[in-house]
Amino acid sequence: MRTPEIIEWVPIAESRPDSDTTVLLFDCELNEPVWPGYLDGDVWRYADGMPADPTHWADMPGGPTS
Repeated sequence: MRTPEIIEWVPIAESRPDSDTTVLLFDCELNEPVWPGYLDGDVWRYADGMPADPTHWADMPGGPTS
């Protein structure tokens, strides 16, 4: 049995990722609350470039190892 990968969510108020690094964004106001996105200077954006207003972010998971 594989060990699941753990995603650690970071509150936006505590820390920010490097600009232009793809991360997971969490916004509880959305029907689908988790989306890939990035920080564009001081503006959060979804992967398609649309503005985002997340409460938390997380590093992208590494994916399968085999």
